[in-house]
Amino acid sequence: MYCIFIFCFICSLVNGFLFDGSQSLSTTCSSIQVDVVFLLDSSGSEGSVNFQKQLHFVKSFVEKFEIGPSNMQVSVVSFSTIVMENFDLKKYQSKYELLAAIDTIPYLSGTTHTDEAITFAVKHSFSAVSGDRTQAPNVIIVLTDGQSSSPSQTMHAAYQAHSAGITTFAIGIRTSDYIGELKYIASDPQNVFQASNFNALDQLQNVLSTKFCEAIVTTTPVVYTTIPTDFSYSSNCRLRPADVVFLLDSSTGEGAHYFQEELNFVKTFVNKFDIGPSDMQISVITYSTRVVENFNFQRYQTKQELLLAIENISYISGSTNTHEALSFALQHSFTQQAGDRAKAPNVIIVLTDGQSTSPTMTKQVAATAQQKGIEIFAVGTGDNLSFQELLSIASGRQYVSRVANLDALYRLQSELTTTFCEGKA
Repeated sequence: MYCIFIFCFICSLVNGFLFDGSQSLSTTCSSIQVDVVFLLDSSGSEGSVNFQKQLHFVKSFVEKFEIGPSNMQVSVVSFSTIVMENFDLKKYQSKYELLAAIDTIPYLSGTTHTDEAITFAVKHSFSAVSGDRTQAPNVIIVLTDGQSSSPSQTMHAAYQAHSAGITTFAIGIRTSDYIGELKYIASDPQNVFQASNFNALDQLQNVLSTKFCEAIVTTTPVVYTTIPTDFSYSSNCRLRPADVVFLLDSSTGEGAHYFQEELNFVKTFVNKFDIGPSDMQISVITYSTRVVENFNFQRYQTKQELLLAIENISYISGSTNTHEALSFALQHSFTQQAGDRAKAPNVIIVLTDGQSTSPTMTKQVAATAQQKGIEIFAVGTGDNLSFQELLSIASGRQYVSRVANLDALYRLQSELTTTFCEGKA
């Protein structure tokens, strides 16, 4: 599923960085087709003032290139305790719109989960769903002011990016003690840059642009492979309001690690939609022996607040009382008191790794929910569940997915989004 490409480095530093002896290197690549994702550290150590300086740095870089469907496309992802996709590659197709959008990116605060940001870019930013183009080189530019919360996980995520053929640049601010981490984030030692402080960031613009152009300008066509285009979804989907309840299996069979993967799945889904009172609303319920409503529809009305709330959901452990979770959603989630909207479609997405403790009750409650017009997706993982039970939960066979493990949920993500956005839900 990863984007893979072969680079041929043919640029040389001659006479003030000349290409073919006559044409400026920056001019050569200023109109080139390339997909660029900026990963911006928005942790507590940054502070809002310094985060604004990072945004200024991104705008200055963007100013040097032509923006559009045949030129450079840019996505900006912020990370701290959560990962927040501010906009994907296809969102803004003019420089004016792009620069204006960068100005509106909010500061988050929190810890420094660099690994999750890189993983998000690899698995989701460079996909047809997000606007990635098969013939365009893929580039990640990471800006950070400190060591990540999990250096080993960051190293693994960076390895995945490099293996996918993504050219990665690492820019550190006040990171002299963490140069080693920058080196393994970058796909080449020459792609590592350091600024002594945030005010010195702009001094890196010229050298970054030069190295950037050296990496992407080639003389021969290069073939790229991306996530299949049948995973795409309608751009109008973001405009379709819906009230969506996630029911997450938090039983003993799930385990804390795989429960975290469920949360990552939900966060990725959320990042693909506009969140708010006129757009999509999300509620998350966890279940095992007991049912826990982590938050209802009206609790979080911005994507930033919602992602942070999902990050803080706790693992429970216990048995698999799927029927009680469905019953709670039916009786309490889709009510005016919980924020349900009369004209918005109601959707339940069930994630589970095992057969419920009462399959008969689960089937009955699911049938009642469907009779009330609630669309139900059933996603099963592992080998310890019945496909027939998944069918009894879901609104139809096309709403059932069974994957070997939770890693495969990422491949399912776009299929689920497509089904949802085609108006079937």
